[in-house]
Amino acid sequence: MNLAIPGFFSDVRRWSRANTAFSRQDGMLAAYCAAVWVVCVLAAGYSLSASLSHSPLQPLAVWILIAVTAWTMLPPLQLMVRQATVRSLLRRAVYSLSLVTGTCCLAYLYGVWTITHSPGLLTGYFWEITLPSCGLIAIGLVGIIVSGPRPAPSSPAR
Repeated sequence: MNLAIPGFFSDVRRWSRANTAFSRQDGMLAAYCAAVWVVCVLAAGYSLSASLSHSPLQPLAVWILIAVTAWTMLPPLQLMVRQATVRSLLRRAVYSLSLVTGTCCLAYLYGVWTITHSPGLLTGYFWEITLPSCGLIAIGLVGIIVSGPRPAPSSPAR
């Protein structure tokens, strides 16, 4: 059973297509990104108000929300930008932001742990900080690896 909406993830040539006219699948992709962003903002808002209201870890949740916003804004931005080099630059910037944000959040969490020596710090903030930070690192690394330098086409031997 294929639950994927056609054109979302199966269209790997979306960003290098010749016809850049806005299509129905593009509108569905923008709506999907908006829905994911709303869900993430609601979850982060609940987390910020419930468990992190007076915590020194509140800025981490805000930075994670900024990185998630960058990820959800990337596909609609790429639909509007016509130049392939600018689209590639946007993707690499989001990958780098994701990797740096996730790494810095875990480093900050480690710094708080070295000061407090609280044994339950990682598990206590697992859903709010640890898991999203690890996820940002993973998708940032995958993005950088997948979009790495392409080998130049070799010329045929004469």
